Amino acid sequence: MFRDRIKTIFFDLDNTLFDHARAERTALVEILNSHLQDGAVELFVAAYHRVNAMLWRQMAEGEIAAEALKVQRFKMVFDELGLPSPDCVALSQDYLEVYSGMAFTVPGAREVLADLSKNYVLGVLSNGFPPVQRNKLAATGLESFFVHQVFSGDVGAMKPSRKIFDFAADLSAAAPGHLAYVGDSFESDVVGAKNAGWLAIFFDPENTVPLSNQADARISSLSELTILF
Repeated sequence: MFRDRIKTIFFDLDNTLFDHARAERTALVEILNSHLQDGAVELFVAAYHRVNAMLWRQMAEGEIAAEALKVQRFKMVFDELGLPSPDCVALSQDYLEVYSGMAFTVPGAREVLADLSKNYVLGVLSNGFPPVQRNKLAATGLESFFVHQVFSGDVGAMKPSRKIFDFAADLSAAAPGHLAYVGDSFESDVVGAKNAGWLAIFFDPENTVPLSNQADARISSLSELTILF
């Protein structure tokens, strides 16, 4: 479907190739078990999702620095739940170490990347802390598929900013019309890619977003990419 025009395909990482939701929950439960009782762990995980998302939005707006976010997301949840707060700096470090070592991938990720890498240059373009994202690629064994790795922490801009997409285009030496992006966030991935002149593939396995003509294609499983490309 897109074979004639696309030369390079970039992928989002979290919840597109790497099962972030599973890894995040697994890591949180592991590190919190020594600090909280079972019921409190579940309350903490639920609150953490909300607080973490809020702080990432603030970081995208330049309202909080990355290093502060790593610690504040834990401290704020302990304070909100009225729980004694441990050393949140150490807790954050423990969490990132456990989380980034997880090898959970989205079903079909490895097989699809292996197939597409035969005919296309592949890259990963992701918001996130560069060392953490690189560790995840190494842990999952996916890093060998990617010629290009672009992370917001290195570029100084987060999706959907056009700056990070333009940076990736320059890195790949490909014109926007020859670039495709695959991601699971409509606002960050589809809107960001389209604003940069890229082809946008929306990965939406749960059909969470109403149909829109802004994405060039919508898939519910990664295996569908082998039909598109």
